[in-house]
This record gives sequence, structure tokens and C-alpha cells, in this order.
Amino acid sequence: MKKTFITLFIILNSIIAYCQHPYIQDLRSLAQVTFPDTPEVKYSDGASYYIYRNKDNDLYFAQVTDLNKINPDSIDSRNPDNIYTQFINGILRPIKGEIFYTEKIKNGGFDGIEYDYKCELKSITYYGYQQVFRFNNSLISYSLLSPDSLIRSDKKINSFFSTFKFTPDKAADLDKKSSFLAGLLMISSVLFVGSLAIFVIGKSRKKKRYEWIDKNDQNKN
Repeated sequence: MKKTFITLFIILNSIIAYCQHPYIQDLRSLAQVTFPDTPEVKYSDGASYYIYRNKDNDLYFAQVTDLNKINPDSIDSRNPDNIYTQFINGILRPIKGEIFYTEKIKNGGFDGIEYDYKCELKSITYYGYQQVFRFNNSLISYSLLSPDSLIRSDKKINSFFSTFKFTPDKAADLDKKSSFLAGLLMISSVLFVGSLAIFVIGKSRKKKRYEWIDKNDQNKN
């Protein structure tokens, strides 16, 4: 895991490009995000890195980490919150990062985390926002860093983050599971209401039959 983050540190310090045309980047068929232009792609120790730097030195990057291919002693995959904490610390430690806040988020029905931070790259202070999601045994993250201070409502942050989405088949799998559970709940509700109605009607009939017998008995007397 440590080697993975050191590799990322080296990559972040070496990529320079110029903005041309938006590029939809596939993230290992799990998700996709649109970069301002074609990013450079690197692979190392179970992780994929996608990095693009424009002429203003704004740095866009995404990362997919396969939890099955990293040292199992370096991260606790049983606790999602702990995974995020270790991931963030691993990202920020080699670049002298300082975190300002973390916030739980959702995207396409998946839970994730967003954090705001600053760091140093080639002795230049960068400010960044990053979002991270766990999908099965992978961590998917994407971030925007800038040498200028950023605020969450910044247009370039929203423009980049809003393009991230899980691939249709993955989203469909989630929808199928949700629909299946919703169907079970609906069927259970119908059965419950039906059983309750039968019970109430049965009680009502018993009560009416009892009252009718009482009236006949009174007439005979």
C-alpha cells in the first residue's frame, strides 16, 4: 500500500498537459469520469491512475485501487470508515497533506466520502477536493487540485465531479437488488394486509352470528 501511494506522489509531480477536448475515461468498467482532455494512465500494485494537468496547473486525477491486490495487513477491508481513513492518510502523508473536513456523500445509490485538503507538490501548495467510493473490493476516487484556493461551489469542481457516474451495468445491478427488495416488501405488505383483512372479517362474522342466535333465543322465550 505504501508503495502505491509513493507511486502516486511521483506521478502527480510529473504530469503536464494542455486543455483541448473533454475525454470520457473508463475506470476499469466500474465507473467513468470526464477529464478536460485525455489523461495519462499509469498502473502500479493493483491501482490504476488517470492524471491530467492543464496550462493553469490545475490537476485532475482519478484512481481505482483493487483491495484484493494490496497488502491485506495495510488496510482493514471489513470497516468502510477505516478504509477511507487509511486511504486518505496514505494519499496525504507523502505530499505533506493537511485535511480540512470530511463528509459522507452518495452517488448513484453508493455511499462514499468527500474531503477537502491542501498539499505540496514540487514545493507548490495545492488545494484540493476529493471524493472516494467503495464498490465491492475496489476503491474509486477522483480529485481536483489547484494552486489557487478552492471553494466547494467552484464551477470547475462541480463540472468535473458531476461527470462521475457508475457504469450502467453496475447501476443496473444495484437497481435490480433495490427493486427485488422493494418487491419483497410489497408482497409482504400485501400478504400482511390480506391476512389482517381475513382475520377481521372472520371476527366480525363470528360476532354477528352470536348476536343473531341471541335474538332467536329471546323470541322463543
